[in-house]
Amino acid sequence: MRHTRTSHRDLILCLEVEMKLLLKRCLTRHHKLAPLVLRMITAILRKMLFVLMVRLQRIRKIHHLRNNQVIAISI
Repeated sequence: MRHTRTSHRDLILCLEVEMKLLLKRCLTRHHKLAPLVLRMITAILRKMLFVLMVRLQRIRKIHHLRNNQVIAISI
């Protein structure tokens, strides 16, 4: 398997688009609530994805440092 470097922003945007499409399909029956609910859920998921990406970045840094025989502590 070949690994490609994708920026965190690109990954978040792709996930946002996929989630929006899924939510739109789920909310089509309740069309009056759909835009408001979609905005709220998207905002919450965007924050969650940002936190996840930051944590993954920290884990990658720690792993890289450990490979170089350095002990790192993440707070």
